[in-house]
Amino acid sequence: PVARFAVENAGDPGGDRQRGAHHVLHGAEHAVHIGLGHAVLVLVAVWFRDQLEKDRQKSLKEAEEKYRSIVENAIEGIFQSTPNGRFISVNPAMARMHGYESPAEMIALVTDIPSQLYVEPADRDKLRARLAGGERVTGFESLRYRKDGSTFWASANVQGIRDANGFPQYYEGTMED
Repeated sequence: PVARFAVENAGDPGGDRQRGAHHVLHGAEHAVHIGLGHAVLVLVAVWFRDQLEKDRQKSLKEAEEKYRSIVENAIEGIFQSTPNGRFISVNPAMARMHGYESPAEMIALVTDIPSQLYVEPADRDKLRARLAGGERVTGFESLRYRKDGSTFWASANVQGIRDANGFPQYYEGTMED
């Protein structure tokens, strides 16, 4: 609700004026009596809080843009995938190395990572087993398919992300060809 200030006792000569004019701040349910000096202080505090929030939002937006740029322009492929073999997100480098036009195309068309991207689907099973044991896997090499069916060797660094109860949520990692 919008706050409203009203002068009280303005016509009381010598009464409340000696103590200073009083204002009433009408809120949703309460009327609060505060001195004029306090009203100014409250307004300044509210303005200052709003400015801090604007600064915080601006800093957060700048940080998001910075990290988005790092991911989008990385030379290495960066990805997140589900344990059952679907991509959650991929960066442009990951899509390019697999022959896709965009991250969105790769996410939409790759619906079964083991059979569509691994020449030896058992390699994905080996990786999953290591991740299930809590290992952060580095330098995991596998022969991969591109969208056009050609193959290439890739090296991946992958870790499993778990929820508060220890259940696997997704995998995330980087890949080089």
